[in-house]
Amino acid sequence: MKRIYSFIILCFLSSCAHQQQLEQDILQIQEKYELMGGIVVTFDDREILSQIPFGVADLKQNIPVTDQTFFRVASISKTITAMAFMLLVDDEKVSLDDDISEILGYTVRQPDFPQQPITPRMLLSHTSSLVDGKHYDDFLSALAKDTVPPLASLIQEGGRFYSQSNFIQHAPGSFFSYSNINYVILGTLVEKISQQRFDIFCEENLFKPLSIEGSFSVENLSDSASVAVLYRKINGNWKAQADSAMIPIQRMPLLTNYIPGTNAVLFSPQGGLRITATDLSKIWQLILNEGQHKGKQIISPSVIKQMTQASYEYDGTNGDHAQGLFNSWGLGIHRIIGNKGLDKVFEQSELVYGHPGEAYGLVSGAYIDPDKKYGVIFITNGSGKGYQNGERSAFYEVEAAIYQAVSRSLE
Repeated sequence: MKRIYSFIILCFLSSCAHQQQLEQDILQIQEKYELMGGIVVTFDDREILSQIPFGVADLKQNIPVTDQTFFRVASISKTITAMAFMLLVDDEKVSLDDDISEILGYTVRQPDFPQQPITPRMLLSHTSSLVDGKHYDDFLSALAKDTVPPLASLIQEGGRFYSQSNFIQHAPGSFFSYSNINYVILGTLVEKISQQRFDIFCEENLFKPLSIEGSFSVENLSDSASVAVLYRKINGNWKAQADSAMIPIQRMPLLTNYIPGTNAVLFSPQGGLRITATDLSKIWQLILNEGQHKGKQIISPSVIKQMTQASYEYDGTNGDHAQGLFNSWGLGIHRIIGNKGLDKVFEQSELVYGHPGEAYGLVSGAYIDPDKKYGVIFITNGSGKGYQNGERSAFYEVEAAIYQAVSRSLE
């Protein structure tokens, strides 16, 4: 019996030592890369293993980052948007291979391949041929008015923001090109099928069942003042880029008059989720647990399998692989397949699922090892040195440094 107790004590002490070392490593990384603030969370399929907040969420008010800080997590949001759509697939309300034109109610076609339907599967795997064309930013800026421009104005021929630059010169389904518009469309499809606003659908069907407080509408958060400000350092001075002043009244006319299915870009399904890192880990625990949360099946194992299996793999010519980062993709899932070297997260892992994010000075990442049943969330709201790629990784240097430190603490 004493031997058992001694073993337990040794394991506890070892775990504490790893935690302390990880904290030291992260603080050194923060100093080296001049990170404004952020958090690193490690977890397994059952619980949080460690959560290490650092720095400040709001420089002007000197508010520190805590485990209760909300972040606009950028493109990690795409996995949640994918999961929302896959809930509808799970309920047999839509098929992955349906023609999106039939769902939207107007024709969307790659102009050089007018007979080839564009499907949700293609949107989810960034193989739809749709990209963020030259008028995409103008399309987003139109939201500053009191009305939401219809999605058709961007993707239907003849629309105000339509351009052939919205499409790459490849047949739908044949070429990988990462783009935001795919997920704007997916969010709109969720609305057309469910007849609910995208943010409300996610809250009712995903966040509440997982006991998550997160939202694609900052107005719905219990404390919008707890959202981290996102920063860039410009000419030696920190400049707020996003979430520096929450003024919900500016969006109220849009929300009040909005008709679901018009254009879900209002909720930024491609990058606008605000959530804490600890709550974000629940999404990835759901994947580790094949769609189950506390004994309840939220989404079926077969749908989780569809999300995580390869829909695209780079063969040298069939896509833009982002300098070695995007070698394999599922449905809303970045797949790290362990045979390239440039896209490593966990040093000893052969297969990793996740998603990176970057916007307004923030960099984020969420990754899990489905075999070893653990994962990491990393978010920073700004780097004084900017973000550079290293020689040995397609991830930014600061990301690679964090993932290496986490690997040492988990292996």
